[in-house]
Amino acid sequence: MPAFSQVIGQGVGSKELSFRNAVLDSGVAGADNAIYRFTKVETKIDALVRIVKRSDSKVKLLSIDVVNAGWDKAFQPQVTYNNNTTPAGISNWYMEFEIKFVETGTKIATEVAKFDCSGIDIDGNGQYISENVTFFGIDSYTLEANSMLNIVPVPDPETGALTGKLFQGPRVNFVSIDTSGTTVMTTVSYKDKTKFRMRAGGNSIGASGAADRLYAFWFRSFNYNSAEINILPIKMNAFNAKLNSNKVMLDWEVSEQQNISHYIVERSLDGAKYKEAGLVFANSDGLNKYNYTDLVSMKSKSMVYYRLKAVSFVGTHIYSLTKMIRMDEEKIMKVLSYPNPVTTELRVSIPQTWQDQTVSYDLYNLNGQLIKNVSINRAGQTEVLNMQGVQKGMYTVKVSCKAGTAIQKIMKAQ
Repeated sequence: MPAFSQVIGQGVGSKELSFRNAVLDSGVAGADNAIYRFTKVETKIDALVRIVKRSDSKVKLLSIDVVNAGWDKAFQPQVTYNNNTTPAGISNWYMEFEIKFVETGTKIATEVAKFDCSGIDIDGNGQYISENVTFFGIDSYTLEANSMLNIVPVPDPETGALTGKLFQGPRVNFVSIDTSGTTVMTTVSYKDKTKFRMRAGGNSIGASGAADRLYAFWFRSFNYNSAEINILPIKMNAFNAKLNSNKVMLDWEVSEQQNISHYIVERSLDGAKYKEAGLVFANSDGLNKYNYTDLVSMKSKSMVYYRLKAVSFVGTHIYSLTKMIRMDEEKIMKVLSYPNPVTTELRVSIPQTWQDQTVSYDLYNLNGQLIKNVSINRAGQTEVLNMQGVQKGMYTVKVSCKAGTAIQKIMKAQ
């Protein structure tokens, strides 16, 4: 992505938001869907912080906002994993928060025109553990030129668009939460938001008793010695794939397209090695809807994978999410959920007549409780449900749209 260097301070036109004096507004403290209110983060504006979800049940909230360390105005949740002890081997975890801006003392949503949020002290314990933070729907992010953070694209949990950025810290331990430690800091910028989502997480490569991690999110920007400001060149609102005989029909819609030269349609037969299948030039007339038809005759392969590579005029690029097409569609009488048993990702294929419709995917446990719901406005032939955090056991997948409803039993292996 294009980047340039300069020294920055507080973002132009953005205001510092102050997160203080959190109180539980609704729900059970520390549980999913608990909502905490921070009063007057800005004049006449409160912030409602909701715990959306966690990667698994081992992730717990110790404090919504630590006040005896770090910075008074920063949002500082303390999150632990596995009772402060990571097991041997590789572990990854996170807790996801939604921050919604409302009129003071109410739940009426209000918009903040422009603001920054700096993740401070994204480091490790000096041995096996490193922290990471994820922001969704950002417009740009700033790093030090010699940053120690690794950046990984992450799909938005609500839209599926590849607009999230995970900032993975090193295992090096930086003493205290120090805003001069810019090599383990990032500042992300937002505009015109009533709400957004973020994650506080970690990674470990071995057994360690230091999984109680304190995170600091200060809603302002800071001076960097040699700042690299990365402006996201594109926001992909939708990417769809459907099968029609031996044709794969791909279409996508983008917004805020900046300096994009063209899109490369990439195809893979194994989900790992991709080859160019086609090229579509970016529109210059403001129309940001695209389509491409791929003729396929690979009946020996049950699955074909597609992704888009958006290329800028200077040669930088960004990838879309991956879409899958099951070639033996004639075997799909109603719906097909696989693999079964499933561990992390459940793929659900629907009949051709259901594609392009609004389709709801519901996951129920044996007690009939709704565990997960995903609704897709224009469903592709094969969609993916994230099963991380779902406990081991038997479940029912219910897929429904105007054309009908289908049910299938699956097993979550681990």
